[in-house]
Amino acid sequence: MDVEEAKIEGQDLQATLHVGKEGITRSLLNELDNQLEKRGLVKVKVNRNDPTQNVEKTAEELEKSSIGELIEVRGKTVLLLYEE
Repeated sequence: MDVEEAKIEGQDLQATLHVGKEGITRSLLNELDNQLEKRGLVKVKVNRNDPTQNVEKTAEELEKSSIGELIEVRGKTVLLLYEE
């Protein structure tokens, strides 16, 4: 799946993970990797009480710490694609 296909498919996805007041935890990253391996494309919602208060920074950290490639940040939602 290329980036454009991922963006189109991601529009209809529901967020299956949420980054909350605890920020990015090891268990969140483990679940993100599991979902990426299973689904290939995962949408993550960044809640208002995210400690960084910066969605782009959180998105970059998710990409760096997981097996996913950052596809898009839209509002408080991050879309990641499985990197093989």
